[in-house]
Amino acid sequence: WYQIILTIGIRKHGVNIFFSPYYKLPLFAPVPCISTIFDLMYLTFEPYKRRLSLFEKAYYYTFGKIYALKSAAILTCSRYSCAEIINTYHVKAQKIQVTGLGVAAHLMPLQKGEDLKSYLAPWKIGGRFALYFGTAKEHKNLEGLLRAFGTLADEFPDVQLVVAGKIDPEQLSVKAELDTCANRAAIVFTGLVAHSQQRALYCLASLVVVPSFYEGWGYPACEAMACGAPVVASAATSLPEVVGDAALMVDAARPESIAAAMRTLLRSPQLCLDMRNRGLDRARNFSSQKTAENWYELFLKTTGRKM
Repeated sequence: WYQIILTIGIRKHGVNIFFSPYYKLPLFAPVPCISTIFDLMYLTFEPYKRRLSLFEKAYYYTFGKIYALKSAAILTCSRYSCAEIINTYHVKAQKIQVTGLGVAAHLMPLQKGEDLKSYLAPWKIGGRFALYFGTAKEHKNLEGLLRAFGTLADEFPDVQLVVAGKIDPEQLSVKAELDTCANRAAIVFTGLVAHSQQRALYCLASLVVVPSFYEGWGYPACEAMACGAPVVASAATSLPEVVGDAALMVDAARPESIAAAMRTLLRSPQLCLDMRNRGLDRARNFSSQKTAENWYELFLKTTGRKM
């Protein structure tokens, strides 16, 4: 379908340019093609890389490079990912456009007089809480966060940890941490959440933790800043360029580093306020409108047109 039927469709409908929101392209397309590579995690993050079979490694390296070289331009979301694309596929830097991704329009700070607490009622979340938004995949480092939170039990018995997203607390790696966590009763797993609940969680969180070992972009950090939540983020991969000076940076490999940053924010309302303001300023750089305009400008440039 990708190489034959799609190519026929491009010819049939007189297409001027083909955009793929993915790394694959129709190699025989008669028009300029733009591909999208947000990260190369499965080729460069060692735990995932080790699990690839010889066939998978050969396929992703060989065809990934062919698709990249075929592309008239490549869209990516961070300078970190750009460097990985260059180093892995040996494409020219000028072929790659780095454009930060936009935050969904419904994610905005708490408005004056607005009460979002009712959205948290199904989970019995009350008082202060730290928020994690994501999955339990290894690169997300949820286990490290659970370990860090466990060390804060005696000092902050009133603080909950809310783990939002499609995560099974019975997953072996997660369950192993929960079974030894001193404050297990203070950890809430929400499962999937609606848009309204998502915003409420970000807006009402005392802090948001993004402890990842690897991110091509790091949406939860951007979303948290857009909603005015103080952020604790790993100093790994793309996250430093995403958050700038609007987060406390930590060593993802050291749970004590994560715990120390959480402790600092929980102890200092003034620092939280400062981080909120910095985050809101930073988040203004990442709008869907800006992303769309940058992509559209590249589409026009690739076809030889001007805005």
